[in-house]
Amino acid sequence: MEKRRIKDIDELTPIDTYYKVGGFDKMYFKREDLFLPYDDMPMLGGGKVKQTISLFDSMKNELRKYNGIITYIQVDSPQGIIISKVAKDNDLKMAITIGVKDVNKAISLHKSLKECVKVGAEIIPIGVCRSNIIALQNTLPIAKEKNYYTIHFGINVDDNPQILTEKIINQVENIPDELDVLISPTGSGIQTAAILAGIKKFNKKVKRVISIQISGLNVVKRIDNILDKLGASDMKYEMIIDKTYPYGKHIHTKIGCMESTQSMDLNIVYESKAWEYLKIHKKELNIDRNSEILFWNVGNNNFNYL
Repeated sequence: MEKRRIKDIDELTPIDTYYKVGGFDKMYFKREDLFLPYDDMPMLGGGKVKQTISLFDSMKNELRKYNGIITYIQVDSPQGIIISKVAKDNDLKMAITIGVKDVNKAISLHKSLKECVKVGAEIIPIGVCRSNIIALQNTLPIAKEKNYYTIHFGINVDDNPQILTEKIINQVENIPDELDVLISPTGSGIQTAAILAGIKKFNKKVKRVISIQISGLNVVKRIDNILDKLGASDMKYEMIIDKTYPYGKHIHTKIGCMESTQSMDLNIVYESKAWEYLKIHKKELNIDRNSEILFWNVGNNNFNYL
């Protein structure tokens, strides 16, 4: 069966229904992973690509002032390849800083960095960084020297909340009108905030939104700030800060083929960890097996690692 692909950034991605998965009788999946807009890189897509395309489209005039784009990442972050691809399509040079000393060794060890190099990104070592704050501090002088525009962790949401969230907010339109639980796998928190704002916009009756942050980061303040800027500060959610796995740990999860629906591989850095937490802790979360539950699948992009 040919893999479904959605290329139009505004088209609603489908809701698939799976039965007898994860200890639940039925579960809906929001298939943002099926947004795959590139013919020359057909496996790259998802909600984070939408965010990046939206940012670049909104800044076309502003970006003409710069010689290129720079961002700082953890080596397994999809942010590197996503921004590199969108920058290339906008005819912009791209640089990525990473917290290592030996850049050639890092590239040889990590397929995610090899993929960035393939599309023309320059990888720049900035020494071992213990936090995103230190990585940013070490990146800014390089950005100034090169006259490159800096894209931050969370893809500059503080400056562009409406632009970065609009396409995700609108994707809430076709989720079921009533749900007991919506599960949002969470990294920086942008997608979760957008989903909450979308629930408000489309007046969906969702009893509980559970955000599962997959690498032990507390992003509540960021989510709350985004919601405030979107006029959705009244939206309630539950935050799980899961420290089970380090960020770079790969967890492989395939959701089985049910009826005519294709099997689905979850992202091995993000969604798979949230799925594992949900399965293991559903009793503690007080979620019944017959609940009306939706799992928001932000994207796959496993080609970046495997």
